[in-house]
Amino acid sequence: MPKKPRRKQKGRRRRSSRGWTPRRREMRRRGMMVIKVLRRQTASLENPLDRVHASVKDPGPDLGDRPKDRDREKDREKEKEKEKESADDDENADVSAETLDEVQSFGKMMILAPALLKKLRRMSPENVAAACRAMARTKFFDGDILRDLNDVLKRLLQRDQLSSAQVNDALQCLWEINAYDQNVLSAIASTFKGKLASLEPIYRQTWREIFEGFKHERDKDFRQLLETPPLTAASPGYQKIRCFHHSKGFCAVGDKACTYSHDPRAPLTLEMFSVPMRASPLVMTQNQYTMGRTIYGGARNGQFAA
Repeated sequence: MPKKPRRKQKGRRRRSSRGWTPRRREMRRRGMMVIKVLRRQTASLENPLDRVHASVKDPGPDLGDRPKDRDREKDREKEKEKEKESADDDENADVSAETLDEVQSFGKMMILAPALLKKLRRMSPENVAAACRAMARTKFFDGDILRDLNDVLKRLLQRDQLSSAQVNDALQCLWEINAYDQNVLSAIASTFKGKLASLEPIYRQTWREIFEGFKHERDKDFRQLLETPPLTAASPGYQKIRCFHHSKGFCAVGDKACTYSHDPRAPLTLEMFSVPMRASPLVMTQNQYTMGRTIYGGARNGQFAA
């Protein structure tokens, strides 16, 4: 069967790439990559005229507003230097206890915030307490400062370097700005659990309200001791007066550590030791009264003197 003649192609004949060498294919691949990069660069320009200027070299100082641009750059550099100097001044501001006790507004605390953030971890317990009072007084809240403050409070409490008044300032600060931290309250509980017998009643009442307001459930024994302070070994009622919490059903301190008696027969108050138990008076009939006054009644039953 005779072969059909090939059909002539119209237009320019497409060149086959079967006979290309590997070097030629690599050059073609690189050329296509360069074209793609150029297309992306030109497509990113918003103004079509910028595409033309992008391929033109810098016209030099005679063309354009080069002196004005240089002046603007100098002005920007000067502004940055001024901002840096002002920031350095803010970070080096005085944040002593005397300065912080004079702060009465939120704006003043904003000015002192950079210096307080920089120096807080190296401040003394007196200055830390002053910072707590200033933050509570102005209702100032800053996340970075508060994070450092909690770390400093935990470290000072572990070293037992805070007095009861300074701890009260810290608790008042956390309460006023509503910044509960479980670890800080637990550190206070572990440090002052053995000092509650000598703690001032006003501090004990304030701490109890703050612990209950924050719903701190970790240290229930400390909360119970804030409500009912422990007795000392020299107290007359030590291990003799009935434990109020145990009589209600639960004592968080425990049988061994509680300074009150868990015996249900123990008296509720110390006065019950000195007052004798008196029996109810005997009510006699007339016959018993006339015939057996020394048998039925008498002074021992509270009727009449012998």
